[in-house]
Amino acid sequence: MDEMPDWVGKQIEADDLVDYLKPPVGTWDGKTYRVTIDGDCHTFAYRKDYFGEGSISGKNAPPKTWQEVNEVSKALAGKTDPLTGLPAYGYLDPLKGWGGFGFYFIENRATAYAKYPGDPAWLFDPENMAPLVNNPAWFRPYRTSWI
Repeated sequence: MDEMPDWVGKQIEADDLVDYLKPPVGTWDGKTYRVTIDGDCHTFAYRKDYFGEGSISGKNAPPKTWQEVNEVSKALAGKTDPLTGLPAYGYLDPLKGWGGFGFYFIENRATAYAKYPGDPAWLFDPENMAPLVNNPAWFRPYRTSWI
């Protein structure tokens, strides 16, 4: 792999990037090999009317943990959405990759189990670039994600 040409770096205003996208991201052994062009922000959206007194979920507040997400999803199974009259659903993950996004969603869940504060790596070992995804932390989201 070739190092990124200097002229590319001059086109980027790195100070405008959020901290988690600044170097050392995209670098190896002090050399830059890529520039961040996308910084996804994962969100958790929910319907307010699914929570609170008398709601169809039976929960007073939206979930704060993945275990609570699963509980709400199970509680909604077989119920009818009060606005549409269609079946109600809990949290929906894409079960099949579409444009690579399927991995983003499972990665979003795995982070809670696989990323440790102070450890700069969680996908690959920076010493030898061995994948770090074949371990219990990465399998846990698959065990708790789909009902």
